[in-house]
Amino acid sequence: LFGEFYGAGRNAGDYSAQAKLRTLLSKKLGYLELGFHNVNRTPSSIYENRTGFPIANAGSLNKENTIQLSAQLEFPRYRMQLSGHYFLVSNYTYMSGFNEITQASALFNLLRIGLNKDFALGNSWHWYLDLYLQLTTGNAPVNVPLIYTRNRFAYEAKLFRNLNLSTGFDVRFLTAYKADNYSPVLGQFFLQENQQISMRPDIAAYVNFRIRGFTAFTRFENLNTLTFKYGFGFKDANLAAPNYPTQDLHFRL
Repeated sequence: LFGEFYGAGRNAGDYSAQAKLRTLLSKKLGYLELGFHNVNRTPSSIYENRTGFPIANAGSLNKENTIQLSAQLEFPRYRMQLSGHYFLVSNYTYMSGFNEITQASALFNLLRIGLNKDFALGNSWHWYLDLYLQLTTGNAPVNVPLIYTRNRFAYEAKLFRNLNLSTGFDVRFLTAYKADNYSPVLGQFFLQENQQISMRPDIAAYVNFRIRGFTAFTRFENLNTLTFKYGFGFKDANLAAPNYPTQDLHFRL
């Protein structure tokens, strides 16, 4: 159990109440965790038009309230987790344009179901799968991809006497959806309903290793930007928002 309450000041009346219960069902089945989280909060100060930024005044704003119900099943024997999160949101405050502030009058909900699984593909080979299904009510002022998935294909082993190695590919993908647009003046994302963004899978290759006390992490990101459209090169990036491409090939060490 955990709780917070603000009794005075700008956030007077704000609170957060959280409860979690975790139990072992059996050694064969694994663990069950149930959760409840309720947050009642004053909308962020950027929505109050206190600065010189050209924000359209939204008038009086009510407190936002979010209820989250969650359940998670862990199966250590099968190296798998199943999870579900249900969000019930009222008075959601958001940007509906480059400088327009809106507060949703209707209650809406969002459901997210997840699967996390480690598939052993033989000695030292693994497929780590994260898969999420997301659904909202029809008039929710939030757009999310229906499916989001991350897949890591890895070779993990201890070689020779002192070499610990992990190498492979990291692949992320989400289905087409109406991603938020971006307001560069305010540095804020805002809801848009006109342009749908689709993407190719984001692909990265990595090599991580440790030799005694020396550890190194190397990563080549956005291999998916490889194209012959404009001549050979890494020039075909996915969009993070309308008219905002992500990076091309990027090396991290």
